[in-house]
Amino acid sequence: MLGMLSFVFAQTPKCAPGSPITGTDCASPLFNLTDTFENIISILIPIGGIILFVMLIIGGFHFITSSGDPRKVEGAKNTLTYAIAGIVILAAAFLIIQIIAGLVGVPAILNFDIYNSS
Repeated sequence: MLGMLSFVFAQTPKCAPGSPITGTDCASPLFNLTDTFENIISILIPIGGIILFVMLIIGGFHFITSSGDPRKVEGAKNTLTYAIAGIVILAAAFLIIQIIAGLVGVPAILNFDIYNSS
């Protein structure tokens, strides 16, 4: 867990006062913020998929072991329905991001970059 947190909040060294921001030598606080957003998104999408997959397994297990009890069957069906809906929404969100990236011409839309205007 500590390794994941250090990955999410990894920061590049801050620039010395008055020095120009060049490449990856040093970064302003905005660059550190963009790294953090990029790391969070790259972690959340796979975790969401894993959670939804586990929900499918749990719903299927409850469905199989319901022994014909209508309330248990209905609960298992709801779990399966919500898990499938979640997978569809997650896949649609990723697909929409990729379509927008293709239309706009940005190869990696999930890479947040804030460029220095000076």
